Amino acid sequence: AAVADFAPLSFYPGKIKKSKENENFSIPLKRTVDILHSVGREKKANQILVGFALESSDELENAWKKLKRKNCDIIVLNSANKENSGFQGDLNTITILKKNGTQKSFPTFSKEKCAQIIFKEILAGDF
Repeated sequence: AAVADFAPLSFYPGKIKKSKENENFSIPLKRTVDILHSVGREKKANQILVGFALESSDELENAWKKLKRKNCDIIVLNSANKENSGFQGDLNTITILKKNGTQKSFPTFSKEKCAQIIFKEILAGDF
């Protein structure tokens, strides 16, 4: 789940102090509005929507489904199963999927280089 996928079910009005009673403290969560889906529904013809997918199983299949379901022009797929991918460290391995049916897989690069690749794919405009 992404950071914005869930929010606390309720809010405590003050500080929750550490104590023996709350040693195994948990916070109930509720689903939030799907931001990418909402933006995709409102997307205009002259707008480009890029989504990101961190997948751990059926990676390509799930990323293609997400691209179509959320009305994206591009999905950048990160594998949760690959070393040097996702949230771990300064490197990433990405695959870029476009709504025209093309996909490009890239070797492991720095996250800065991945950002440059994504930007170039957007500028290419062949969705």
